[in-house]
Amino acid sequence: MSVGLVVERDEVVPLGRARQVRSLHVQVRHPQWSALLPVLRQVVHPAMPAPSPSEHVPAHVRHAFWNVDDDTLASVTPATHGSFIAARALTTGDVNLLAYAAATVSGAAWTRAGRGRGLNEGQRALANSLAGKGP
Repeated sequence: MSVGLVVERDEVVPLGRARQVRSLHVQVRHPQWSALLPVLRQVVHPAMPAPSPSEHVPAHVRHAFWNVDDDTLASVTPATHGSFIAARALTTGDVNLLAYAAATVSGAAWTRAGRGRGLNEGQRALANSLAGKGP
């Protein structure tokens, strides 16, 4: 029986290309939400293998490189084009690309990306923060 804590919606999301998916959204403002917090704190997420810096840009973030032809994008890797990937992550606002780049791009590449033109203060601060983590 549903009490309205979770709402199911059909959405279009960028997963390599636009796709329609069914998604679940938690209603954190629901009056009964706080009663679930003790249970949710016990959830243990499965470990995800970290992507390798030598791997190519994964399909679920390729949409962020919409103006790069497929042949060129096939040769882009974090190890060889880290500052390009980092710069795109900083400027697109795509959280999936940002997570991928944070896990694979070197600190030096984040430093170079943070020096790029057209970045605002927050984007530069994020680049500097990620430069300090270095894979």
